[in-house]
Amino acid sequence: MIRILRKMIDTEDKKNPFTDEKLAQMMSLSRVKVVHLRLMAGIPNSRERRKNIILSECAKIILSNDKSKISDRQFTGLLNQHGYNISRYTAVELRKQIELEVAQGKWKEMVPMNSELDPIESIESKQVSKQAVAKDIAFSNIIGYKKGIKTQINQAKAAILYPPHGLNTLLTGPSGVGKSYLAENMYRFAIKEGILEDKAPFVVFNCADYADNPQLLLAQLFGYVKGAFSGAVTSKTGLVEKANQGILFLDEVHRLPSEGQEILFSILDKGEFRRLGETCATKITIRIIAATTENLESTLLLTFRRRIPMVIDIPSLSERPISERFSIIKKFFKQEALQIQRTIKVDSAVMKFLLIYECRGNIGQLLSDIRVACANGFLSCISAGTDGILISPDTLLNYHRVDLLQKNRTYGELTQYASSDIVFDMNPLNETIEENMEISFEKIYTIIEKSFLELRNSKIAEKEVNRIVQNRLNLEIKKYLEGKENLNTAMLELESIIDSHMIQAVKQAVCIAKRYIPLLEDRIYYFVSIHLSTLCDHIKSGIYKTAAVDLINIKENYKKEYAVAKLMMLEIENELKLTFPKEEVAMLTMYLKTFSQGNIDSTGKVKVLVLTHGRVASGMAEVVNHLLNVNDVVGIEMGLDEHPDNVLERTIKIIKEIDEGKGCLLLVDMGSLTKFGEVITKQTGIQTCSIGRVDTVMVLEAVRRAALMDMKLETIVEALSLDPYYINKIGSAGSIDKTKQKAIILSCITGEGNAKKMKDYIQDAVAGIEETVELFTVGVLQAEKMAESIEAIMQQYHVIAVVGTMNPFIKAVPFISVEKVLSGEGIYQIKSAIGRNAQQRVVFTDVIHEELIVCKLDLADKIQVIDYMSQMLENYGAVMKEFVLSAYKRESIGATYLNGGIGIPHGDGSYVTKSAMAVASLVQPITWENDFMVDLVFLFALTENDQQYINYFYQIISNKEAVLGLKSAKSIQGMQQILSGKQF
Repeated sequence: MIRILRKMIDTEDKKNPFTDEKLAQMMSLSRVKVVHLRLMAGIPNSRERRKNIILSECAKIILSNDKSKISDRQFTGLLNQHGYNISRYTAVELRKQIELEVAQGKWKEMVPMNSELDPIESIESKQVSKQAVAKDIAFSNIIGYKKGIKTQINQAKAAILYPPHGLNTLLTGPSGVGKSYLAENMYRFAIKEGILEDKAPFVVFNCADYADNPQLLLAQLFGYVKGAFSGAVTSKTGLVEKANQGILFLDEVHRLPSEGQEILFSILDKGEFRRLGETCATKITIRIIAATTENLESTLLLTFRRRIPMVIDIPSLSERPISERFSIIKKFFKQEALQIQRTIKVDSAVMKFLLIYECRGNIGQLLSDIRVACANGFLSCISAGTDGILISPDTLLNYHRVDLLQKNRTYGELTQYASSDIVFDMNPLNETIEENMEISFEKIYTIIEKSFLELRNSKIAEKEVNRIVQNRLNLEIKKYLEGKENLNTAMLELESIIDSHMIQAVKQAVCIAKRYIPLLEDRIYYFVSIHLSTLCDHIKSGIYKTAAVDLINIKENYKKEYAVAKLMMLEIENELKLTFPKEEVAMLTMYLKTFSQGNIDSTGKVKVLVLTHGRVASGMAEVVNHLLNVNDVVGIEMGLDEHPDNVLERTIKIIKEIDEGKGCLLLVDMGSLTKFGEVITKQTGIQTCSIGRVDTVMVLEAVRRAALMDMKLETIVEALSLDPYYINKIGSAGSIDKTKQKAIILSCITGEGNAKKMKDYIQDAVAGIEETVELFTVGVLQAEKMAESIEAIMQQYHVIAVVGTMNPFIKAVPFISVEKVLSGEGIYQIKSAIGRNAQQRVVFTDVIHEELIVCKLDLADKIQVIDYMSQMLENYGAVMKEFVLSAYKRESIGATYLNGGIGIPHGDGSYVTKSAMAVASLVQPITWENDFMVDLVFLFALTENDQQYINYFYQIISNKEAVLGLKSAKSIQGMQQILSGKQF
């Protein structure tokens, strides 16, 4: 069957490859079977097969035309003219990718298309003039524009057309009715009517983001000039100015405080504004559209309401005619059918329910409910091996029978729309359907399909497969429904303190990084933007100091991240026309390592506290937490008539709660607060340091550094001390008494005997530890005796860690479990605590990579297994072709295996080009030597200098839970988690 599949694909139109659905029809197979065959043969899907050729075509179009003059519709039309059957959404996504790559210098060798007729003109000539059709198409994608909400549409048109500059408009209605969508359509209508230019801005500002911070609100809306306030080192443009000659959309305007409403009066009345710190007003031409879900009289000032003449009230979904609700439901199901390329059959009972159930979130909730139903139906479809999706009552999360009389609906009225099941096919959507409808749900469908195939191939029981995939589906749906903050909006907030050119450079650099580290957290945008902004200011001012980083260590331990960081820096330097010191690549490396999803710094982080007189600290903490999208900064405020001892007591309590074993940085303003650090350290044993004359920029810089992995308190203080902005602000450190010898307490619930065994193990694993650290053993069964013993030890020694089976919860002292010690991770933590060079850490994942792991290998004998795994190593570039023969020779001398069913073949190190190790779990045990059976194999490709990896390997196989976990793992990722020491 695979041979037939390949022949069909060889004959396909490369511009429009066969979809899995089409191949299934041609081969008279189910789509699930076709997908399975395609994956087995290593054939990519239709999108991937077409990718290179269509990207090349897109690049030609972009290079042949001024991208600012070609609309998305025209771009799609050009691709269709060249033989591609492609939707506008897909075309727009491809366009974004190519424009970014062109900006990065790619496609330079591409020859632009030559045509006697300008391709744009050829499309325009086929279109009716936009003036003639504007009134019909501008709002036609809104269901009910000619009936149920015709009045509201006419109001919107009138507000745009009213001379000379239109009417400022207020949109009202409950959440989810489409206020934002109507505002966008008003903007499109204004452009199509020629009221606004094609490039006119449409700026969105959510008032809820700044409801409790008037200062940030002012800076965000109006901008400021250099020197307007502390920290305003450059001038910034506000959103009002960016919306000049366009539309400013104020969403959730009821969250705008009265002060915020009043500052808009000058714009509404005179069409002018002032940046913060400016004395002269600037004239602008701007239209304002505001939206609210609340009662106007109770939330908006009367003086503000009087200045907005046009109020458009959008009805809730329950107030719309049932015919319109039916059209909306059909539109959403049609969209999903196109998205997943399958027919969707909707049970009549489901349709009746969707037509009349109480949808409090209105259209937004209706869409979410339909998508969740489709995702559940898709899972059932994959599980059953059928092609079409059935949306039955079971697929709806909140389905229940609805009393028709209670809903004021008659049976006849419903049967008019839902007398029988309705089928939605995969034909392209009509052009009137919303262009920018979110298609991100594709990810969820892909997860369902891939998870199901992966688990089914692992020979897990069908019932268990369905349960696992259902759990994954529920998790993804939860993420989808919770939503994700729009990155562009979040980055806009940074423009109040960072140049927009810098932000754009960081966006492009992170885009590059995500190709190599796909699970990179979006929070990295904030940190890198602020870091580079500060760096640029220092370089331009001639006050740059070398970054306090261990360049050699970072290059050695984080090779992949370092290579990606170099690519990022190259992009940033090209974009900003600047050259950065090489140490800054190491800083970017640390950001990449810190914000790689799933990467957890088990050693904890330095905590930052802000202490001030009066109500200042909480505001600084809030601003920094918001800008960096974290919740790490704690603000403590001292009342003007409050005694310092009270504040000290509160501070000590908080520090004991938040300290993670790395100490706390106290950023204070003045007076008695500067002395807190020494007192706190003396009373608690927690390392602290105080820096005076705090400002928001200092807090931002400190938190940015504290967020990085492996960052120490001394390193942060040193970095700030080298910064000319903070010289002379560093206070005395409340450091641990350096005269005390370091100590580690070993505790065990079964008594001191096992604790002593653990002591011996640690002494063997950390050579020479007894020369610098005293090891004490205590039992934890007798609580009072244990507490006395620990207290006596802490009076004479600086306790850096507690190792044991039970956590005694000693404040400010990290606890390391026995399991972590045995896995190797705990040994690294101990070495870090006693100050051993970080380069001593054994990074086992340096030699075991995803490409070298096989889960449930189905081979019959040892020779086949060694052949297969040797080929993996050779393909990876780790060994020469002679390696496999050397492995056979060593096996002929004496088979290498360990108790527990583990085979450990290895070849000659002279044929190793780079250290690596292949790992495979087997479907069934195979005979390795005589009667010894093996179902887990490690093939070593190591040199004589790689003893440390053997040591770590021994730690893993000595852990029975880890070995069982490797054998029972259902995926490569699961095995990798165990091998990296993250599970056992």
